[in-house]
Amino acid sequence: MESNTQSPPGDADKTDAVDDPVILKRQAIVDGKGRLAAYDLSLELGEGEAEQGPGAALRALAGGLNQVFSGAGFDALLGQFPGYLHLDVRVITSGMLEVLPPRKVVLAIKGAFDTNGVAMTRIRDLSQRGHWISLDFHDLDQEQLRTALPVLKTLALDFERPISDTTLKSLLGLRGKIALLARNVTHDSQFKDLSARGIDLFQGFYFAPQTTVDTSRSLNPGKAQLLRLLTLILEDADNQKLGDEIKRNPTLSFNLLRLVNSAASGNLRVITSVQQAIVQLGRRQLQRWLNLMLFASGESGTAQNPMLQVAATRARFMELMAEARPQSNQQDKDEAFVTGVLSLVHMLLNTTPQVAVDAIPLAPEVRAALLTREGRLGNLLALAESLETSDSGRTQNLWQLVSYVPMKRMLELQMEAFHWARSLETAAA
Repeated sequence: MESNTQSPPGDADKTDAVDDPVILKRQAIVDGKGRLAAYDLSLELGEGEAEQGPGAALRALAGGLNQVFSGAGFDALLGQFPGYLHLDVRVITSGMLEVLPPRKVVLAIKGAFDTNGVAMTRIRDLSQRGHWISLDFHDLDQEQLRTALPVLKTLALDFERPISDTTLKSLLGLRGKIALLARNVTHDSQFKDLSARGIDLFQGFYFAPQTTVDTSRSLNPGKAQLLRLLTLILEDADNQKLGDEIKRNPTLSFNLLRLVNSAASGNLRVITSVQQAIVQLGRRQLQRWLNLMLFASGESGTAQNPMLQVAATRARFMELMAEARPQSNQQDKDEAFVTGVLSLVHMLLNTTPQVAVDAIPLAPEVRAALLTREGRLGNLLALAESLETSDSGRTQNLWQLVSYVPMKRMLELQMEAFHWARSLETAAA
């Protein structure tokens, strides 16, 4: 198996690779209570690059270090959370890994290797330097797992592959020594069962398509009111009706007044009434704020709310992509933002996308995008969603439909969207 750990091209080659277009994938990792705990990260060569193997993986890593992980990129991408960066075991001999900040980036090494060979020696060295290591359970036999255990921070279990109950019980006995990360958990019932049994971290569950409705769950009253307010705006209700609805919720009134009186708003005078706040903020900005407040309201804080972070990132990314299109106008940008932020609203309402969309008066183009991924907005939404999955081929194909934005520029817009979503940790708190 040690042939899988062949040395990649020398690090001198990375100088030519730092400008290669790369595709960045980021997915939420949540804890047993559904709170954001980390991010799952992967880097791939973009723009139809056909190269495979360790050379391609090394070029993608070099491009990512230059275009994603440099400067303020770490903060925009990860905020306060660690990132699990997928790495082909064949490139772990690269010296580039040592520039990644220990404990901020978990080295999620994938691929079979000999635990008595070069790869294991390198993993031990990285661990001794302070780097956290994650390995895939399915790449290890029982003896290899025992050998690797002293250097492990996390062991990943892929629930798209068979794992016997006996094996799972044995692995749960490792809790306290290492964290267990369940990947590709796609149903709420599976998440609840594994969480109750002691699995620490989950990837894949939170944004699975809604296929069933849990009738034991009811809509949070605060979210129901926000939905009524959003409907009033979309139906062009007057400011008096909007103000009366907002006043029914003291917390919402307080947050609105705090928003319009914040230093960022640039106000020269203090706004003291809800009606003044509506006029000062404007209906367009009020609608955007309400859209995001739908996801911000809940038990977890803004920073740990995975739905808020994903919805906000999708919305801002789609808005920026729409803005980059030649001859775009304000309506194009607004509809792109609304489409992104409402793409998860069915999860808030505990229903199907069709029922959720029918509950809100939306433009036909937005409805088509949310329900069938049709049209220009549908293409943008599908592209944004693909950047949260491991399907690189789908991202490449969807990018071709919006190729008015070069792939390197698309990555810049994606990073800008991450930064904007991070800024909501204070603005929407």
